[in-house]
Amino acid sequence: MEFFDSLIQIRSYWKPCKKWEKEQQDREIQRQELHKKYPTSKEELAKANQYGRTVIDAINTMDQYSINKGQDMEIMSGAGKSLINLGGMGIGAGITFLSLLTKSGRKLIDGNNELRWLLLGVSGFAGSFVSGIFANIIAKFYEKEASRVARYQAREIELQDTRDFVVYTPEQVQQAEKLAQNISDDAPPKAKKSGVIAEYTGAVKSILHLSRDYKNYANWKAKSVIAEEQKPALFNVMDTTPEQIENAKSDRDNLLNVVKKIEIESQNYLSNVEMAINTALACEYIAGGIAGGAVSLAVLAGQQFKMIAKDSKNANLLKKLMPFVAPQLLVMFATPYFIKLEKEAAKIGRFKAKQDLLSDPNSFISYNDDQKKTVSGIKSPPKKKMTFVETIKHDLYLIEQFKKDYKDYKNYKKTSEKNELKLNKALKHMEVTPEQMKEAKHLQKNVFYTFEKMDEKTQRYSNDIVAAADIAKMFSTLGITGIAIYCIDKLLVKNLSKNGIDTKTMINRAKEHQEKYAGAFVLATLLGMGFEILAVKMKKHAIKVGLMSSMNDLQDPKNFIHMETPDGFNDKIDITNNNADNNETNPSVSKQAKEFLKIPG
Repeated sequence: MEFFDSLIQIRSYWKPCKKWEKEQQDREIQRQELHKKYPTSKEELAKANQYGRTVIDAINTMDQYSINKGQDMEIMSGAGKSLINLGGMGIGAGITFLSLLTKSGRKLIDGNNELRWLLLGVSGFAGSFVSGIFANIIAKFYEKEASRVARYQAREIELQDTRDFVVYTPEQVQQAEKLAQNISDDAPPKAKKSGVIAEYTGAVKSILHLSRDYKNYANWKAKSVIAEEQKPALFNVMDTTPEQIENAKSDRDNLLNVVKKIEIESQNYLSNVEMAINTALACEYIAGGIAGGAVSLAVLAGQQFKMIAKDSKNANLLKKLMPFVAPQLLVMFATPYFIKLEKEAAKIGRFKAKQDLLSDPNSFISYNDDQKKTVSGIKSPPKKKMTFVETIKHDLYLIEQFKKDYKDYKNYKKTSEKNELKLNKALKHMEVTPEQMKEAKHLQKNVFYTFEKMDEKTQRYSNDIVAAADIAKMFSTLGITGIAIYCIDKLLVKNLSKNGIDTKTMINRAKEHQEKYAGAFVLATLLGMGFEILAVKMKKHAIKVGLMSSMNDLQDPKNFIHMETPDGFNDKIDITNNNADNNETNPSVSKQAKEFLKIPG
């Protein structure tokens, strides 16, 4: 099962990732030294800047498309989890209800309705708890699938035009800037309907759009898996020149560096906002329980003042269920708004990464192995390890920083982005050389391949570690609640047991202290907020583990060799036949590989 496989892989990479982080910091310091040691001409910097903008824009498009669809699925899966929890509660209580109709069940109850409701409540809670475990795993599975199909759609729909990957010359950019001055602004998009129903409706439409392409994605995935398995053998027969290898290393270094920085920034922003949101959801859950309790008390008061019949089945059922149902409903209604905020957080993270990368065009200048060796002895200063409390303070600071960055991002949307969009339109009207189109096609393939590999692992590992953390939080909350109740009532239970009081009396006596149980639950929920901070920390590390693993997979420069091959974004290794429905590999694959891998691009 992918969920457990991910956890095993994350665990195996957990410690090595610390060393990898230090190596990345060293390389960053070494890159800065290389910039000083081997200065670049203005022409090269201008080309590097345009290269960087082209790559970043493409990655931003794919990343946002992936996150949007994944979070649209999260809206539905969040509602689904609430419904599954309610369903589990109903099944647990239903099984107990039926068992109490048996002869032994009637004997146990012996007319004690309070005991009956207590047993139904306990079994309902148990059913909700068990179903919640499976609901978390299933929800994250569908969120991952949504992101995967979205990446496929982004390649096939949003970025199919090779012109989006042309690296324009400074002269072409200057001409386009003049042309852009005569291009009018796009009409503002129609305001989207707001509200819970509108958010859920939009999510449903988005998921239906994904489902239409799921078969195409599955066919592509089947071919891709086979191609990846054959890649080592294909690399062994690949004829390359030293120049091709050097160019491939340059592409590798630049693309891995850009994708890494964008992934870390967007996911860090997203994770910190998720921490704040999950804390808010916990508070809402408590508020929902209080609201449900208030409704129960109102019904009880109505019965006491004879405004509601004491034997009313509907009123009694409402009185018993509201404290359990109200929190689930409140969370279900709040989820779409919080998911919308998460989407904005990811956008801001990429916006900040783009600003940082483009502020120094040297970010897109690569160096050969001999040049790298001259600075290999330079190491970054040891990074001070933050304590858990310091980490919390840092994350809270980042949440506060989010407000400022959000304002900057909105200003960018109103001003600079409009000019960038007009410039991109103007660039499409520039004449480009066949060599530029050929390079654009190669860049398109490499960007697609790199982002697919890296985003797949970061999304997979981060989602699965979050699911595991949520399940662990459920068990910890249950344990803390149990410990709190035990500590509160141990003397009471001990005394009752010593005095030989029977079980029914013990339960009825304990019911007199039910407000203590409610307090214990609230305490456990509040402590669960602290667990959220730990979960976010684990998620951030899992993202780095995903980046490390995928970057290791892509270290061979042959992954980035430009070859003229059959169709498919990863053409250099996609050698399966077109009939992907039966998932069979072309029997003459090895012969074909030797044929087309010798044709230089």
